[in-house]
Amino acid sequence: MYFIKLSSSAKKDLKKLPQQVQDEIKFVHSRRIQDCHYGIKLKGELKRYCKYAFQHQGVAYRIAYEIKKDILLIVIIIIGTRENFYKELKR
Repeated sequence: MYFIKLSSSAKKDLKKLPQQVQDEIKFVHSRRIQDCHYGIKLKGELKRYCKYAFQHQGVAYRIAYEIKKDILLIVIIIIGTRENFYKELKR
């Protein structure tokens, strides 16, 4: 099983989200991400990342992360809504 680490920007992103969404990420979606079978590998210049998508009360959210297989670590890069998500990830 992989360990999950949040980047400093992902920690800030998480704090900006509604409390219900924060709890859902911590207790449901983080376990799915640890499994490594739920994410989708991105393409193009973002090919080193994977994304995990979910919805909460009709709002689409994305989590971008990088898998470091050699040390069994998943680093969450950013968390946010679908809007402008990929532009932020490219920064």
